[in-house]
Amino acid sequence: SMLLRAQYGGMKCDVQMLHSFAITWLKRFQQSVNYVPPSLSASCCASLDSTSSSSSPSSSASQHSLYWVDFPRILHEKAREKSEALVTFDTVCPGGLTKLKPTDVCSAGIDFHCSPVIEYLLSHVSSRGLLY
Repeated sequence: SMLLRAQYGGMKCDVQMLHSFAITWLKRFQQSVNYVPPSLSASCCASLDSTSSSSSPSSSASQHSLYWVDFPRILHEKAREKSEALVTFDTVCPGGLTKLKPTDVCSAGIDFHCSPVIEYLLSHVSSRGLLY
């Protein structure tokens, strides 16, 4: 997912950061012993244990070695549970999802760092007056 995001472009330093993180995670997965360091594992799982039931994967992970492949899932477990409880499909779109139209896009959400929107606007003489 990091490499896919990097393909969208953006600031050079951000793209380099994404590539660097992708290499870091690849190395973690390729190691013959790919345990999360005990200090990181303990601090991550301790914060989850205070709100977890004893049968959840996060509490058992704090008692045993934690693999890097499991770390993102465990780290985001509580946020995922809260999100699933708060946001359902009916909350987002009661009655079903229709085909999105260009007018459905929020212009404030367009990131000019990785979108040619500025060049596009400047190339159209009629839109220049709106920019100044």
